[in-house]
Amino acid sequence: MTLRKELKVPSIDGKLLLETIELIEYISRELELEKWSVEDDTVLFESEAVAKDIEEKKSRLEDLTKRKIDILEFDNYECACSTEEVATDFLMPEAPYVPEITEEQLAELIQEFSTFEQITINHENYYLRLLEKSFGLNDISDYIFWPNVKGMSLDDEPIEIARKIIEDSKK
Repeated sequence: MTLRKELKVPSIDGKLLLETIELIEYISRELELEKWSVEDDTVLFESEAVAKDIEEKKSRLEDLTKRKIDILEFDNYECACSTEEVATDFLMPEAPYVPEITEEQLAELIQEFSTFEQITINHENYYLRLLEKSFGLNDISDYIFWPNVKGMSLDDEPIEIARKIIEDSKK
C-alpha cells in the first residue's frame, strides 16, 4: 500500500538544510568559544561584535525555519543528536491533523516505526506528532513502542495496534 500524500513526511530542501547546519554549527561554536551569561532568559555576550553577529545568524535561522530560536538549544546539543538531525527538525513543518486515517494506513505507519533503517528520528517525531493530532491521543508512542502498557502484547502486529488506537481514540 502507498501512503496518501498528507501522511508522507515532507522533504527538506538540501540547500536549506546545509545553510541551517552551518548556522547551527556557527552559533554552537561561538557559545563554546566566547564568554557569555544568561540574564532574564537572554544570552549576553561580553563582546558586542559577537553579540551582533550571533543575532544576525539567529535571525537568518529564524527566517529559514519559520520558528523562534533559543540559541541555548545549541549549547552542547551534539551530546543528544547530530547537527543534521537538529537542522532537519527545525526545518520540518508542523505535522498536520489528518482526518479519516484508515486502519490499514495507520498499520502501515506503525510498521514504519519497526523498520529503523527506513525511518529517521525526524520522521519518527513527525509521525508521532501527526498521529497525536489526528487521533487525539497524547500518549501515542506508548501504543507503538510499549503496547503492553496499553493492555496489549509486545508481539502484537501493527494492524492490532492500529485497531486499539482507533478504538481508544473514540472514547
